[in-house]
Amino acid sequence: PQAAFLFFAVVYSHNVRIRLNKTIDDVNHDAYSQSIQQNVTLSMRINNMSMNINGIRIPDSKMAHEATELVRDTESSLLFNHSSRVYYWAALAGQQRGLSVDQELLYIGCMFHDMGLTHEHCSCEKRFEVDGANTAREFMRQYGVSAPDINKVWTAIALHTTPGIPEFMDPVIA
Repeated sequence: PQAAFLFFAVVYSHNVRIRLNKTIDDVNHDAYSQSIQQNVTLSMRINNMSMNINGIRIPDSKMAHEATELVRDTESSLLFNHSSRVYYWAALAGQQRGLSVDQELLYIGCMFHDMGLTHEHCSCEKRFEVDGANTAREFMRQYGVSAPDINKVWTAIALHTTPGIPEFMDPVIA
């Protein structure tokens, strides 16, 4: 399947460059970064819910708004901003590849992918990826998200540090 390592985005916001682990090999990274630079100013705050980059916005739903609040209140500002940037880069990479992705699920996956690194959500018995996936699962259950969609997000978060597998799965996972 056509899929990119959306959760493996490593963002260098100081110069708005992107590196994706073994992905988008058919995209000219310089041209891609240049098109993004035209749409992003370095002084922007990523946590602004109304930010629009190449048509990508944070989903305007109760679940997305409350996820933003929870993650902002739980993670350090460094980790919160990282998670926010991961969403924009993942959505942009999917857009560049022409993938059809549920933006709300992608947003939740990106925002919760490092929640297992926080004291509040670390079990200290499991890998941080699993702790983050479990936190996202419990959060999404409160909003009546279907079990298959919860499983997609759970899998995406749990595998986000495991290259070589997600790329062959659903784009939300990849």
